[in-house]
Amino acid sequence: TDMNMSYFKPVAMFCWDSYVLVVEKDSQFNSLEDLIEYSKEHPGEITLAGTGIGTVDHVLYEQMVDYYGLNAEYVSFDGGGNVVSAILGGHVTANWCNPSEADAQIEAGNMKALAVAGDAKVEAIPEAPTTVELGYDQIQFQQYRGILATKNMPDENIEKLVEALEVACQSDEFQTNYLDVNCLVGDFR
Repeated sequence: TDMNMSYFKPVAMFCWDSYVLVVEKDSQFNSLEDLIEYSKEHPGEITLAGTGIGTVDHVLYEQMVDYYGLNAEYVSFDGGGNVVSAILGGHVTANWCNPSEADAQIEAGNMKALAVAGDAKVEAIPEAPTTVELGYDQIQFQQYRGILATKNMPDENIEKLVEALEVACQSDEFQTNYLDVNCLVGDFR
C-alpha cells in the first residue's frame, strides 16, 4: 500500500538529538571556522561524510554550503558506523553525526568535536561549542524522536498512551538508560 503521513496521527515527542561536527584527532582543523575558511581557500579538498541525501547530516552540510560558503564534497556511506570508520581512517575530512556515534571516540581522543548544531550543548561532549555560540546561526537541525499512531486509533486510547509515556519519560530509568546513554535531550510534548 501507499503509506504517507496522512495515515498517522501524532502521539508524543519525547526527545531529540543535536548533531556534532567531528574530525579525526590529528586533523588540522580545530574549529568550524577553520574548516569553512580552508574549504574556501582550497576548493574541493574537504569532504564531509554522511549517510545519504536528505538525512540530517546532509541537511547540515547543505546549510554550511548555502549560508557560509563551504566548498566541500558530500560523500555518502551506508550507515553511521561506516562514516565513523572513514573519519578515523582519514578517508574523509569531517562528519555531522549523532553524538552517540561519536562520544566514545571523542572521549578516547580519536576524534575532535568542532561544533554542535543548534543552540543546546551536548552534555556528553561539553567541550563542543554550539553553532549559535560560534555565530553560525543558520546551521541548526535536531532530530526529533517520538511516537505516531494510526489515524484510526481512538482519541481516548491516545490520551492513555500519552499519560503512560509521560510518566515513563520522566523516570530516572528513562533518563539514565536511554537519554544519557544515547546522548539525547529529553523534551516531552
